[in-house]
Amino acid sequence: MVKYSSLNERIYAFLIDIIFISGLSFIFGLIASSFFMFIPLTETFFFKKGLYVILVIIFLWLYYAILESSKKQATIGKMIIGLKVTDLKFKRINFSQASKRFFFKLLSFKITLNNKGQAYHDKLSKCFVIRE
Repeated sequence: MVKYSSLNERIYAFLIDIIFISGLSFIFGLIASSFFMFIPLTETFFFKKGLYVILVIIFLWLYYAILESSKKQATIGKMIIGLKVTDLKFKRINFSQASKRFFFKLLSFKITLNNKGQAYHDKLSKCFVIRE
């Protein structure tokens, strides 16, 4: 029998992911700031902020899409909590579906879950988050 994730489990997994991503971002930021010191164009405010936002979105997209479409079917936070992302047949999702799920998540403002544990971005990307 399939056990769908609860909102609390998903929030805990998200918080763990945020802590993990923050650590990676700190390391990446140190490396990037030393690289950008040597590029004169980076002195403009727009370039720094615009490039930063783009890099953060790309980093987050790859983190979520690669891990959720991997054999583990989960981000670090989901693995620790014991959750995984599946398609509607409870099979592993592919990178394209994981990417859709990520970008729908950016556009989704609804954080409630239906009776199958689906948030709005899960419904749009045809996914479930289930308990292992």
